[in-house]
Amino acid sequence: MLFYFSNKKLLNRLIKRLLPTIIFLIPALLWGNIFWVATALFWAEAVAEVVYFYKKGYVLISEKFIRLNRIVGNKMIKLNEITATFVYNNEWTFQSGDKEIRINKNFVRKEQRVELEKVLMNFRNKANSD
Repeated sequence: MLFYFSNKKLLNRLIKRLLPTIIFLIPALLWGNIFWVATALFWAEAVAEVVYFYKKGYVLISEKFIRLNRIVGNKMIKLNEITATFVYNNEWTFQSGDKEIRINKNFVRKEQRVELEKVLMNFRNKANSD
């Protein structure tokens, strides 16, 4: 099942990407040219990242694996590779030898949180029984 980022988390991510561009905005207003290009590229990258995560989702949980979606290099752990699981304050951690996936329940849309909890409990129970 695919779980999506909450709108609050996506907006937070967009703001974190746009704030550093203020450094380029001031020279762009004063001198223009290349600073406008740099500012526009940073803005486009920020919007593209938010659109990517809006469509791609936060985490995919299957019967056989968990995949955490990222821009570069998705993290994936198969069910039979899991060596330890931890749950603390709405954060689930699944570990294998050299990989670790952390899933924060607060990053998921409110209407999907209960289902996420059920799916993660089921996945953890399967991992512990193997």
